[in-house]
Amino acid sequence: MAVAVLGTETLYNVLDNLKGKKVRRIYIAAPYDAPDEEGKQANVDRVTLAAVRLAQRGFLVFAPHLSHYIALRAEKINETIPRDYWLNWGLRWLELCDAMVVLDLSEGVKWEIRFAKRHHIPVYFSLQELYRASSLDRSGFASTPTEGSCYL
Repeated sequence: MAVAVLGTETLYNVLDNLKGKKVRRIYIAAPYDAPDEEGKQANVDRVTLAAVRLAQRGFLVFAPHLSHYIALRAEKINETIPRDYWLNWGLRWLELCDAMVVLDLSEGVKWEIRFAKRHHIPVYFSLQELYRASSLDRSGFASTPTEGSCYL
């Protein structure tokens, strides 16, 4: 069996180091649609920057905006992926996450917030609020987000 090498550590060493550690899965919610491609790209860039910041702090990040690149590739080869597919895809991933961080609101984001609340997924409205909540106890999150931190 081949073993991937990551710097001086093998993949097995990395996995051994993770045993017993809870890695928090974070869903990033933000508007995607925009009047033009530049606007969409700006929205994607904002989410990817947030993903970088979260990854640097050890969170396992799900950024649905990265599907933008799959959609662009499909378009380039004259294929389409229905919008309903992407909506279902994002919600299925959200169900697996430990928390959601909202960067800005849109109708779609409000819908994702309602879905998260129905599934008892904490919703935070800034990276800083998420960082504070994740440091409150050993499990990684306060049992309830702070007052005013989430839409009900």
